[in-house]
Order: sequence, then structure tokens, then C-alpha cells
Amino acid sequence: MGQIIAYSHMMIQGGHLPPFVYPPCELKNAIPGSCVGDGYHRCLPQPLANCASLVRMFYRRTPKSSSFIWKAIYDEQLRLRNKYHTYDKETILSVIQAVMIYLLL
Repeated sequence: MGQIIAYSHMMIQGGHLPPFVYPPCELKNAIPGSCVGDGYHRCLPQPLANCASLVRMFYRRTPKSSSFIWKAIYDEQLRLRNKYHTYDKETILSVIQAVMIYLLL
């Protein structure tokens, strides 16, 4: 169980992502980790890039910022849900991956 909970933290640790998140750079047979900079993949689709930013905020939260960060996470999930009908297959996959990370927070 501890390893599964750690998946959310993997979003902000170097180039190692949770095992169910496949960054485009690896799917396109690029050199693994070649797009990693500042501790995250630069090639992540927008839903996963937003997720990584929110996870970073989540792990740096303080008691006073906690409610703001949770609201930002809820707002992002609502935004993803409200726009689902506009997504292509690749975006749907990245949205599902991001939502899984949010569920683990």
C-alpha cells in the first residue's frame, strides 16, 4: 500500500513516473529521460503537467495554504470533467492518469 501512495510523489521526483504514466518522450522511442529538466518531464501533456504542478504544491503545503491547494486540486478535476467531450484519445488517457494521481493524494 505504501508504494501505491508514493506514486503521487513520483510525479515530482526526477524522471521516474508512476508505472501507469507513460510520457510521450518514451512512447516515441526517445532516449529515456531526455526531456527531464527541473525534476520533471517537460513533454507531459497538459493534464499531467498541471497534475505535476499541483502535486508539487501539495507536498510543499503549509497549514495555512492547505485549503487553497485542495481547492485548486478540486477545481482542476472539475475543469477536466467539464471538458471531457472535447478530448481526443491521448488526452483522455492523460486525464485518467492525472485523476488517478489526484485520488492518491
